[in-house]
Amino acid sequence: MRLVSRALFAELEISALRQTTCLVLDENFCATPKIISRYFASHAKI
Repeated sequence: MRLVSRALFAELEISALRQTTCLVLDENFCATPKIISRYFASHAKI
């Protein structure tokens, strides 16, 4: 379980970095990272 949670938080960190990058880039380019981050955020609650 610890390895899984570590991998999950690593993905969350990556998506967070993508979102900060998206502040500079086009919103259309950012659609996928936002969806991914929402997916991980919803499953992180479980």
